[in-house]
Amino acid sequence: MLAENKAEKIVPTTKGKGFLRLIAALLPVIILTLVMLVLGNNNVKSSLPVILLLSALTSVAVLGSRFLLQKGNKELLTIAPYGFIASIFLNLAVSLPIGALMNLGIERLALLFLFAAFGGIMILAQDEESSIKSVGPVLPPEGSLSKAFADSQLYPLIALLGIFVVAIVARSYQIDLLDTYRDEDHHIASARMLLNQGDFEYSRGAIVTYMTALFSWMGGAFSFHDYMVWGRIPSVIIGSLLVIPLYFLGRKIHPIAGLFAAALWAISPWGIGLSRIVREHPYYLMVSMCYALLMLDLAKTVLNYDKKNRNKLIIYAVLILALLIYAFVIDWLSTLKINGVLLAVVSFSYLVAHYEVIVQNFRKQIKLVAGAAVAMILFMIPASRSKFASLDSQTDIRWADTFLNPFIDSPIHWWAEKTGDFYLVYFFLLLGVIGALLLNRRYFFVYLISFLLVVSAYHFFFNRYYAPRYIAFALPFYVLWISGSLYFLFRQFDLIRLPAARIAAKAATGLVMLNLFNFQNAYLAVTDKSTLSSYATKTTGEYHNNKQVVLDFMDRFEFEDLKHDAYITSIYDYCLEHEYGLENIHKYKYKDPNRFAFVDSVVAANTSGWMILDYHRNSLWKQGYPLQEGFTSGETPVKLLHGEDLCYIYRWDKLGFENLRLSREVTAGFDPGVTLDMSKPISISFWNNANLETPGAPFYIGENYIKGISVESDPMFSKGGFMFRYADSGDCYGLETGKINDRKWHHVVWYQEGGGVGSEYGLYIDGEMKSKCAISREKNDLVNFIMGNFNGRLQDLRIYDFALQADQVDAIYNRKDLFTNEPDPDPSMDFEPKHSWMVEGVEIVK
Repeated sequence: MLAENKAEKIVPTTKGKGFLRLIAALLPVIILTLVMLVLGNNNVKSSLPVILLLSALTSVAVLGSRFLLQKGNKELLTIAPYGFIASIFLNLAVSLPIGALMNLGIERLALLFLFAAFGGIMILAQDEESSIKSVGPVLPPEGSLSKAFADSQLYPLIALLGIFVVAIVARSYQIDLLDTYRDEDHHIASARMLLNQGDFEYSRGAIVTYMTALFSWMGGAFSFHDYMVWGRIPSVIIGSLLVIPLYFLGRKIHPIAGLFAAALWAISPWGIGLSRIVREHPYYLMVSMCYALLMLDLAKTVLNYDKKNRNKLIIYAVLILALLIYAFVIDWLSTLKINGVLLAVVSFSYLVAHYEVIVQNFRKQIKLVAGAAVAMILFMIPASRSKFASLDSQTDIRWADTFLNPFIDSPIHWWAEKTGDFYLVYFFLLLGVIGALLLNRRYFFVYLISFLLVVSAYHFFFNRYYAPRYIAFALPFYVLWISGSLYFLFRQFDLIRLPAARIAAKAATGLVMLNLFNFQNAYLAVTDKSTLSSYATKTTGEYHNNKQVVLDFMDRFEFEDLKHDAYITSIYDYCLEHEYGLENIHKYKYKDPNRFAFVDSVVAANTSGWMILDYHRNSLWKQGYPLQEGFTSGETPVKLLHGEDLCYIYRWDKLGFENLRLSREVTAGFDPGVTLDMSKPISISFWNNANLETPGAPFYIGENYIKGISVESDPMFSKGGFMFRYADSGDCYGLETGKINDRKWHHVVWYQEGGGVGSEYGLYIDGEMKSKCAISREKNDLVNFIMGNFNGRLQDLRIYDFALQADQVDAIYNRKDLFTNEPDPDPSMDFEPKHSWMVEGVEIVK
């Protein structure tokens, strides 16, 4: 046993301290009841009368047990350990998703309070009998494995190194799985600005911007997503290194508890999510836990004041002052200011857990104790001035539910979807309290009190909208007391005298814990993009909108056609500026009641432009623009070009979408915003290169041959090429190109002179008339021109609003450099296409 743990006793175990021992025996039920009443989840809140009744009955049972023990009732001493172990197993069994056990109501609460009762009896039994012949000691001896870790410095460090490796792998695997959420964009844009200009404007969490810039520079980042990946790497490293202070904090309970804490953090889905974003949260959680270690040592030094430690206290004071200055002056916009509260909370929790030392020193060092109390109060003052702290705010159960409701949607913990037990966390709470009292571990109460105080502060006084990132500072303390509970759980089975039964009990419990604390959720956190009903990710509750959708869409067009347009956008501004250097970008402020008038003014002032909005700001949070169709701004039509992946892309062009040329990769189903009037003359010219028997349709002219024209590559009809099909049957229902899928470039021109029955339509292949015929079905509909499911290559795609003549087809065909380099305007061609795109030799993949 560690020397510091031997000295850190909660209450004396000797006789003559009966009243304190009685308070200790009642403490589990008192804490359980108070937590349920104050912070209980909705399921708990609905059972408050039952909770109060069971709490009263449990207290009576503990008091009655004390009376029986004082009367020398040895049978109770014999029964208590059996009941204690049995109540543990009963509560564990209910935590598993097994049939009828998942539907227990009052019975489940009764089991929980039964455990509290037996725990209280076990605490009382320590005063009455040090050994029970038929079972074993009330306070079991430390097992060989536990003792080996307690006595060795090497074994825990080797295990800690392995845990750190697991944490690194879990956080770095598929680090680019989720695109950035809005707050990450600020640091990415600022890092790029810092590297290009030497300064930046966004000041919140500046350390994140500096680290993003450093790693992006080292990694040679260029694109927006390069910056995203390199900016997340320092978060991964720091988030993984957090296992070290968590281990040393947990070690104050026991080295095994420290390893449990490190391991649970390594595989925490929430912890993994926090460590995979370009934000300050992993940075400042590390600061919090390092300062928690500092504050614990400082509090201990103050309570055991010695003049020899004066320099140490000065150094600690300077470090604390530096943190407060940085948090409240330099980086006052960030969440680091919460550390002001944490410093006070940790110190206060330590003093509460060491109450008798305060009583002793209060008379000897009254000035020192009073000064420490004043200092702790002063820690709270700056944080209380935050605009999000309010004494009159309404309580918000979501802050407590984040930890005390196993079914919380986001963020998810280890046991998400692995239990049907609303009371699982309360069982761990009881387990830790009883174990700490039986084994005399004060630091468990330091972490538990710290956790409850922080959560209570959020629950009652924090008036910011709910977001998991705001309460993440309570997560390490949660991990610590859960880890202490796990250590006590396995330690309690040493009460079982028979070795075989003891091993079986630990093995069965280990299987239950592996089921609850499963690695599957950690794995899903880095491999699954599953979303909730509001599209927030389950790991952190953030909205990681896919910006690659916008980049893929905009990459299809020539940059020269994009840079002169205006842009109205919500969360895509930094990405568009980063990738394309666009300047005429206007911020869509979804909370502004004048946002619609603002959009109208931008549309009126610009000939052409784009509006690119995300679903949340364009529908979910505030009323926005249509999600299924375009709209009219003033007298200007604004067309919806893309409405998927929570991204809505609109475009207006007062010149009629002219000269919007495709560039780079074009995917199947892309709608360039072109409408064709099938009753009028039309021509389509393009170069084609394919080597498959059925490469697919290069484009669609309407949905089918009834209203439009089916462009098919079925080998039964097209014979290694395409068929332009007007009808379902007849002598002139379609025209075939013949075999042109031979790995060579071929020029194809299709034309029609009109949509009436009897009008001519025909095909040119490589400048020569292939075939022509008379239309057998009238065409008079307006149809969309959409890129098809083509396996091959297309270049120089043109649409004309007249029927090309033979000399015009020849003029286009003879410019064979069209499909390798965009030509300069040819003065010999006095005809211009209505629409024209250059697809520069990139495969269009089906």
